[in-house]
Amino acid sequence: MGASSGERGHSDRGLALAVLAAVFLLHLVGRGVGDSYGVFILPLEREFGWSRSQITGVYSLYLVVYGVAGPVVGYLFDRWGPRAVYSFGLTSLGLSYILAAGFGSVWQFHMALGLFAGIGVASVGMVPASGLVSRWYRGRLGTAIAVAFSGFAAGMLVMVPFAQYLVEAYGWRMAYRTLGGILLGLLALTLLLPWKTFAAGRADIAATRKERTERGGDINLLQALRMRSFWAMAQVLFFTGMMMFTVLVQVVAYLIETGFPPLRAASAYGIAGSLSVVGIIGAGWMGDRLGYRTTVTTSFILTVSGIVCLLLLSLYPSYALLTGFVVLFGLSQGARGPIISALSARLFAGRGQAAIYGAVTACMGVGAAIGSWASGVLHDWSGNYQASFVFACLCAGFGVAPFWTVPALSNGSSAGSHL
Repeated sequence: MGASSGERGHSDRGLALAVLAAVFLLHLVGRGVGDSYGVFILPLEREFGWSRSQITGVYSLYLVVYGVAGPVVGYLFDRWGPRAVYSFGLTSLGLSYILAAGFGSVWQFHMALGLFAGIGVASVGMVPASGLVSRWYRGRLGTAIAVAFSGFAAGMLVMVPFAQYLVEAYGWRMAYRTLGGILLGLLALTLLLPWKTFAAGRADIAATRKERTERGGDINLLQALRMRSFWAMAQVLFFTGMMMFTVLVQVVAYLIETGFPPLRAASAYGIAGSLSVVGIIGAGWMGDRLGYRTTVTTSFILTVSGIVCLLLLSLYPSYALLTGFVVLFGLSQGARGPIISALSARLFAGRGQAAIYGAVTACMGVGAAIGSWASGVLHDWSGNYQASFVFACLCAGFGVAPFWTVPALSNGSSAGSHL
């Protein structure tokens, strides 16, 4: 009996690591391709003469769709499982980039890279990943989710400079075709994975989930919408998304216009993403050990400090300030995500977990879309980026506030009171 339990333990650990590895790779490629849009801003502007707000409007639609699709993706994950959701997402995302390579009008880009890409990235993003990872990890859930989140950061390091290289070497149309082909190739590999085993989860966690369901302890989405903790998490992600994407969508173009070579600008963006691997995993580790409030507050301070360095670059261009931005912004980029994901998994564990977390991330998508659109509008209005970066810093204060006003976010011990 002891040997059998030991063998089962080793098997569970192996499967848990395999789940993390699969989710990490899907995030690296899927979200990495989605986040490469910034390197296409200047080529599209040169070829079509579109305004910056028109070009960033496509990305804003992508972010809205990405966010709004979250609850639907969560529902489909709860109902149909990970194989269907991930396969659909990669198909939608891959085809959207291949189609965009042949387009030449703004409305076509809205359809391909706004609508279909948004749906695709949502389907391979953290909503299904959170539901899947939480079935295999319990005591170190925050750290495990942070590792899954770090795939986004790795995607920025790998896919953004790669996209920039493709644009410079072969043009933006071939770059889109290549990225789309990579996504469809990943789809073929994904179909071979043992998703039924992955979806079953660890035996003891599955038993706890079943017992909770039988007791009627599950919280569904409608119930969560009446809870203060749900809206507190939504506020954090809404303003975090607004803050981050006011900066992210413009940073490569900003650095180029400031005087840095294009590939170096894209590499700086990618290096910031690579550092966020450390920051994201560190945030998960700190959240499990030092508490959520301290961890999130520290991350917001680092982000604002990085944006200030970016703001100063327009006045004093230097590699020292660029390094400050890369390090400070990079280490804190994505740090809020695993904390909110772990909180959602703890506070709303049960059959409705993925749908609830999807609804929370919908608020992030809306905030990110507003930030992306506002960055373009503020640039067109002012002729520079300073107003956008100041706006991003103001969003940070509203983003961190719930961790100081809502006890459930501070300790993650209960779902909190009803509204």
